[in-house]
Amino acid sequence: MDHELDRKSLIIYLNDLRILETIKYQTKISCEKADDVYHSIAEKEVKLFPEIKAVEPTMPTMPTSSQTTDSKPSSDVQKITIAIFVFIIAGIITFFAGIASNIVILKLLGILLFVISIPLLIVKSEFSDEQLSYEARKIALKNYKEDMEYYEEEMKHYESVMKKNEPIAEKNKAIKKRHMEKVMEARNYRESLKKEIRRLDSRLTEAYSINVIPKPFRDIYGIYYLYDYLSSSKQSFSEALVQYNLEAIKQKLDKMIKLQGEEIVQNEQHHHEQMQMNQEILSAAQKSAKNSEENMKYAKMSSVDSAVARDLQAKQLVYQKANFWLNYWNK
Repeated sequence: MDHELDRKSLIIYLNDLRILETIKYQTKISCEKADDVYHSIAEKEVKLFPEIKAVEPTMPTMPTSSQTTDSKPSSDVQKITIAIFVFIIAGIITFFAGIASNIVILKLLGILLFVISIPLLIVKSEFSDEQLSYEARKIALKNYKEDMEYYEEEMKHYESVMKKNEPIAEKNKAIKKRHMEKVMEARNYRESLKKEIRRLDSRLTEAYSINVIPKPFRDIYGIYYLYDYLSSSKQSFSEALVQYNLEAIKQKLDKMIKLQGEEIVQNEQHHHEQMQMNQEILSAAQKSAKNSEENMKYAKMSSVDSAVARDLQAKQLVYQKANFWLNYWNK
């Protein structure tokens, strides 16, 4: 392909691809780190200040007015009891006196006295129930008063504890808020890196669409190899394609990318004059193009180079901002 494209223009284009692939590579590494940090923060148990636990006492049930009355039952129950006793004794004496004297009236009178005592027993039973009900209400009232005294003491304790808890609760609220801020911060960095990877994928797809680089070479290894081969030798582009053996040089390329990747990007960020020279070379190549197809390729190369230059002119790339935060977090 050397006979079709200017060698200097091709090297500029390969360098632009190398920068894009390197930025994507570095962004992916930062994204993995940010993802780890995000999960580490999100899953971390927040260490709070010791909290004093105050349990609110259970409010006692308020008794009804009928339960709390302290009125005593009628004292007639004692009189009725005496009357019943008198009628029963009188009935027994009269009845047996009638039997002894064989006087029918006495017998009937004794039976009558027994009969009279029956309704009196019923009335007494009602008065006894009233007495029992009174005793139950009296006990309930006593329990209510005791419960209220206990409740008031518990409320005093609860309010005291809650007052002591206020500064601790405020501190813990601040700790939880800061924790959530860290979680959101980590998530935002992670999402910005993912978004940047998608943008770089789109940019690379557009850059490769010029169809200068064969598909097997359209990754970071192929681009590093082609750029290094053409920029360090006088061999042709076609020969570079033929000589390519990924398995043989992959280890070397891995080491180069890891050690030099960030350095390459940083160097390019400071070479503003070189960016201008690149545009001049590409413009000259476009003017001397042999046909419209070749002219279009140089125009697209120039567009790719301008886009890369704009990215590099930013104060910090997305992954570099993330790395600054990641380094700060890991301290």
